[in-house]
Amino acid sequence: MNQLKQSIKQFWSIANPYFFSREKWGARGLFALIMLLMLGFNAVGIVQSYIMRDLMNAVTGKNVSDFYKMWLMLLGLFAIFTPIMVFFLYSQNVLQLYWRKWLTNHLLKKYFSNQGFYKIKFNDKVDNPDQRLAEDVNLFVKQNIDIWGLLFNQVVTIISFLGVLFTIDKALTLVVFILAAFRTVFTIFIGKRLSRLKFNQLQREANFRYSLVHLRDHSESIAFYRGEEREFSAVSQRFNEVLNNFNNLIVLQRNLGLFTQGTGMIFTNLPIVFLAPRYFAGQIDFGQVTQASGAFVSILSALGFIAEHFDMLTNFTTQINRLGTFDRVLSEQMAAPRAGMATIDVVEEHYLALQRVTLETPNYERILVRDLSFKVGPGESVLIVGPSGAGKSSLMRAIAGLWNGGTGCIVRPKPEETLFLPQRPYMLLGDLRSQLLYPNTSGQVTDEQLHEVLEQVNLSHLPERVGGFDVELEWADVLSLGEQQRLAFARLLLTKPRYAILDESTSALDVANERRLYQLLKETGTAFISVGHRPTLVQYHEQVLRLVGNTNWHLISAKDYSPDLAEFA
Repeated sequence: MNQLKQSIKQFWSIANPYFFSREKWGARGLFALIMLLMLGFNAVGIVQSYIMRDLMNAVTGKNVSDFYKMWLMLLGLFAIFTPIMVFFLYSQNVLQLYWRKWLTNHLLKKYFSNQGFYKIKFNDKVDNPDQRLAEDVNLFVKQNIDIWGLLFNQVVTIISFLGVLFTIDKALTLVVFILAAFRTVFTIFIGKRLSRLKFNQLQREANFRYSLVHLRDHSESIAFYRGEEREFSAVSQRFNEVLNNFNNLIVLQRNLGLFTQGTGMIFTNLPIVFLAPRYFAGQIDFGQVTQASGAFVSILSALGFIAEHFDMLTNFTTQINRLGTFDRVLSEQMAAPRAGMATIDVVEEHYLALQRVTLETPNYERILVRDLSFKVGPGESVLIVGPSGAGKSSLMRAIAGLWNGGTGCIVRPKPEETLFLPQRPYMLLGDLRSQLLYPNTSGQVTDEQLHEVLEQVNLSHLPERVGGFDVELEWADVLSLGEQQRLAFARLLLTKPRYAILDESTSALDVANERRLYQLLKETGTAFISVGHRPTLVQYHEQVLRLVGNTNWHLISAKDYSPDLAEFA
């Protein structure tokens, strides 16, 4: 019961906003049109049952004129039914299109808001967010429309055909309710594990697909390590998890199918057996038998909505749980921090400084540095050194605003005035021009300027080598890590930010190239903070921040600093 309440709550939180958004009148209008068209072909179904009754009576009575009259009426009814059904399906597809568009954009805004796409990876409640955005949204919308349409149709069917069946045989009306209740209860009893298995199936399919993507993205490293046997074992294990869960799923579906199909075949033929004595006694005619049978089957199917569509309902419940969890986690990340969870304050100024900052990991399990204070004014520079695990890169994440667990205050310029260069630069999907201008891809920069900056970073040959600035390639595969780092420096020289944060951004370069890039950086007047593992970096900075481990630190003038090789390990 608690799980049902949770699913209903999650469903409402996902489905409700669209019908109260800016597009609410279009959404409501489409939904109302679908319901109206559904009423139309239900009305056609009722009329058809009476025409078929008279048609069958004409056949048994060998009344040729009535037969052809009923047949022409049936053809006319089909002519009315066809456009109703076609526009009903079309309206469903249009609603699905617009609802999916709105819901996907709604979740994408949350996903990109407050860097949720980065923070969500620290939440173990959400796996494979890409699948939830690309596949689960579409399935949720489609199944939502299908199920609500079916549910409305079942209610209309019951109301419509109940009067037909009741006028022919009151006892049969009671029987149909008893049989429908029996099928529903028994189906739920047999299939109660189905929802959990379907949830697991989606999760394991996504994990298997991710392992293949991971293999593709790291194929070169795996080949160097000759780790194909280990990777094959890992991929095979995930695939076996998919197969094992699917086997349990199809066994349960088989058992459920034996019951639903078996009872369905028996129950749908029951009215003829039930009404045969009255027909033989002359109390009802043959047309009424066929009409009652059709009404009985329609009502039984409508009342047995859960039994008839249990598989669809469990799929829908799975989509609700996955999408509801995703939406809730994104909303929590956008909301204010939970009570009792300390966060670092952020203030925007024209300089960068840390004031008594105590930095913790995102899960608050470990303190990385305590009471750290330093300042980097315009045109100044600081080198951060320390042994591995001391918190150097974590400190960069805090300055960037990616990590905020802890206390104290970080004063920093506006985000657009600061550029971060990680050890492995981000290579976006696009052409060489976009790579150089990123993240300001709309900047107006001439080809001559691009050539000039590439020459400064020793990549003057690159445009000719790849075919120009407007060629799209897999840049992470085309360029070596050293070339990627030099290209990232070219971005910095083009952007000319007030502050730059360099996290081992020259680690793949030789000393000569590193010297050239830092000299270019100092000539721009950009203030910068570097994290590095080379003693040669000290000469390009005015201060050195030593993170010595155990949350301790020292701030030293670069002139007074004596490199400790352990700090550059």
